Amino acid sequence: MAIHTPVHSQVQDKTVAGIIVPKVVSTQSQYCFKGTCGTGGTPHIPANYTKSTAKLPVLLISLSNTCEILNKNNLKGCPPISELMVYDTSNKMASGKFVIHDGLYSRTQPQMKNNWLAYSYSKNTIICVECYFDVTATEKSRQIIIQPNSFTYVNKTETESKNTWYNFDNRYMQGCDIATIANIPGLLQDTINFMLHNCTANSTSFKGVTNHTRTLHPFTFDNPYSSLVMASHYKTILQGHYLFSNKTSGGIGPSDCIRHTCDLTTSNKKW
Repeated sequence: MAIHTPVHSQVQDKTVAGIIVPKVVSTQSQYCFKGTCGTGGTPHIPANYTKSTAKLPVLLISLSNTCEILNKNNLKGCPPISELMVYDTSNKMASGKFVIHDGLYSRTQPQMKNNWLAYSYSKNTIICVECYFDVTATEKSRQIIIQPNSFTYVNKTETESKNTWYNFDNRYMQGCDIATIANIPGLLQDTINFMLHNCTANSTSFKGVTNHTRTLHPFTFDNPYSSLVMASHYKTILQGHYLFSNKTSGGIGPSDCIRHTCDLTTSNKKW
């Protein structure tokens, strides 16, 4: 099962009614399998290379929890690991190999503790499919998370600008760091290309963002629920007087209507 970090979006997985982003599990204590630990696979450090502490040059491709459940039960809706393996450029001696069991491919546990460090010195972005990273390493990597079903997402915390709002269909981008996508033919390849090119507009052909403009309605008294309409209604009931609490305007109650008449056209009316 792949390891992911929680994010702040509230994209909802309609299949299981949960957050799309998979759960967080630390694997630092799981790099050894049954007491056998591997130490190979560490890449050569290029000469004159300055290690970056801000970001890892890694793009993680992971299945959502729902996809993992569907694949495990041989149900349709998600790409199997065998289809995702073709994108993987990771060091399998460090991050685990792909093995087949009962007809399904999966990734073995990493053979190297803190396997993500194997990519710290890479000059090119490594694509790592279903890799086991801890929370900190995942936050330093870019991610693509695959969902089985189509979805429409509206960011409820986004501030409206000039009376417009957006919805995202089948791909939601959190900057250029995290992409949640539906399992639509061609969308994974497009998203990989998009993120590897720093999400420039000309590096994607997918149109998944819809702009909406909210219609502005000028204030008007012509409203069936306005206070003036309600006032007219009360005046009819109370024979020309307006009811405030249990009294008519300008009097001590319904029995005092003879001495006063009501005029709602101004609140500064003198009696």
